[in-house]
Amino acid sequence: MNGRDAIYLDNITFSNRTNHLHLSGKINSNLCSSPMTEKWVPYELKFEWVIAYKITELDTWESQKNWYNISSLDLIENSDWLKSLGGKKKSPEHKHIIMLTYDDVIELVCKNYQVKLGVSHA
Repeated sequence: MNGRDAIYLDNITFSNRTNHLHLSGKINSNLCSSPMTEKWVPYELKFEWVIAYKITELDTWESQKNWYNISSLDLIENSDWLKSLGGKKKSPEHKHIIMLTYDDVIELVCKNYQVKLGVSHA
């Protein structure tokens, strides 16, 4: 998916007990590299073992950066943010991910994530 217009975020929840971050919304499939038959495809994303996350309004985030993401969901190699994090829960499996949505940018450090497409959510 290219560009921020591809992903619309409807809901976000964080479970402090399990350190899981759940996102749901719709994807504009016309902006995907492989368009689907339906224009709007519901999605759910579950990020697991999250040790850090931040949400920034898109225009504010872009004004702070001198680079842009390749797609709407990117794994950041050699992340300075990940390197700067300490704590007993950090492990070599943790990855820095940036997700651009229509209105917001979600940056997080997690071990794993799961994606479900075509699911209906409340």
